[in-house]
Amino acid sequence: SYKQACEDASERVTYVLQKLSDSLSAGGHLPTIVQAYHLNLVLCTVVDHASRANSSGWGLARMFSSARSPPLLDGSNKTGDKEANTSGSQFEGLWPYWMDKTEAVTNTFELDKLFLLTAPNMSG
Repeated sequence: SYKQACEDASERVTYVLQKLSDSLSAGGHLPTIVQAYHLNLVLCTVVDHASRANSSGWGLARMFSSARSPPLLDGSNKTGDKEANTSGSQFEGLWPYWMDKTEAVTNTFELDKLFLLTAPNMSG
């Protein structure tokens, strides 16, 4: 009967998938599969961000020159102040790309010597 054929097919699929799972696990392929999954997550996030940026008319980041003197070879500026020269960045008015700016809380912050990378859900 049709019902029996469906049950037989389900059992066969379960058996084949279990054998595949056992083979991948025993062959040491799980770390590669996990890495491929993470790469896929990162690439999907990049595609989503780029799509939203294009549809919103966003442009490339703008670079502003610093009022500080450029660093000398020893890492100091012309005044000899090594602390005055940093490779930090300042970000003003950022909001999550998936939200409309009118609905989001904007963030302004500086990154200097400490960087925090987060997942797409910002869980850290």
